Amino acid sequence: MRTKNSTYHKLLAITLSALAIAVAPAAKAFAPSHYASHSRLASGKWVKIAVQQSGVHQLTSEELKQMGFDDPSQVRVYGNGGYMMSEILDGKAIDDIKQVPVARFNDKLVFYAKGPVKFSFTDPKLSTAHYSRQVNTYSNFGYYFLTDSGEKQDTIAMAEPHAAGTVACDSSYNLFYHEQDLVSVGQSGKDMLGENLASGPLSLDYELPNLVPGSKMAVTVSAAAYINNSTGNVVAWLGNDSVPFSAVSSRIYQPSATYVYYSQASPTALVTATDSNHSGKLKVQINTTGTFNAAHLDYSIITYWQHNRFANEQSSQLNMGFPELADSSRIELHEDRPNLQVWNVDDANRPISYKLTADSDSTGTTMWFAPGAHSKYSQFVAFDPSEQLMSISSWKSVDNQDLHAMEVPNMLIITSQALMEQANRVAQLHTEHDGMK
Repeated sequence: MRTKNSTYHKLLAITLSALAIAVAPAAKAFAPSHYASHSRLASGKWVKIAVQQSGVHQLTSEELKQMGFDDPSQVRVYGNGGYMMSEILDGKAIDDIKQVPVARFNDKLVFYAKGPVKFSFTDPKLSTAHYSRQVNTYSNFGYYFLTDSGEKQDTIAMAEPHAAGTVACDSSYNLFYHEQDLVSVGQSGKDMLGENLASGPLSLDYELPNLVPGSKMAVTVSAAAYINNSTGNVVAWLGNDSVPFSAVSSRIYQPSATYVYYSQASPTALVTATDSNHSGKLKVQINTTGTFNAAHLDYSIITYWQHNRFANEQSSQLNMGFPELADSSRIELHEDRPNLQVWNVDDANRPISYKLTADSDSTGTTMWFAPGAHSKYSQFVAFDPSEQLMSISSWKSVDNQDLHAMEVPNMLIITSQALMEQANRVAQLHTEHDGMK
């Protein structure tokens, strides 16, 4: 769960309105051949859609017709999603929107979409096995574009058949995630913090469906504070169990200068799962003998082992993470769903589909597949296309635009729609008085 408020957008608009990038002579610029000569959106009908989180999304024929597409079977999906782009200008950034592979189930167009938060897995051999996250600090959504331009449809690739594995993997990693972007302590910058911790402990409700009792859970809590004349430590409890953060990793130091608004700690520790841990309260606080100028939770993640089955009969999708899959691994799901699909999303832009086999006996039905390859870490999503999948958050038609064909300007001004009039005044001033483009 992650939310933002209007304060963030106001700060972002003010910050970006002041950003003007002067384009230097192209001494070290990339060759023109590095870029497309024309933009994808230069012609044809285009609709922009928004997604709030990563996962398998659906677009029904009725929805596509409401967007103005007469023949939903001709609709293609383009885009790069909502993951944060690298801020290093090394030429590796995607130059334009690319077609996204899709699958079709009856009247549904189905595709894997990337939201604004990217989860990655640490190397379990180097540190405590757990998920970490990277947030897109500039957007609450991932965006994709729909068109019926007639280009050949890119479909989800099917994995090569593999002989049955011998090592059963009937459990996997999943996560609980909480983050709210509520306040900018310094009233500037792109980093936002969440709930207040200055007045005492904070309790968060969590649920860990199909938790495997006796397994190890990794609890990560990130908190930030400005502590006067002292240091502090992040402490947490999972239900009645204290989370054993180390004194070093949980330490929050007093900022070294008045212009530093807070210091931060993001400790991770292991807790043994019990039956009572399936759901409950995660309590967080900062212990200190000093006083706070500010103290806030940033985010929390609980990484846990789950049985490979859906949370309930109404669930349509299940995320499964596997460390150290071997050639002999056989991934099993305790499900009896004839329409069940499984995609590997290690490359979220190019999912790979696996064929499932169903085995039944007196204990029930097990559906399985064998990846047939060794991997240090793999992420899969299982879903039932006959159920309601994730839906888009919004859509709107967009005008044609051909930014790639534009002449390279001397200055680029980035702003918000609310400040467009003032940005145009700045542009006109430089055009008239400096001869700049």
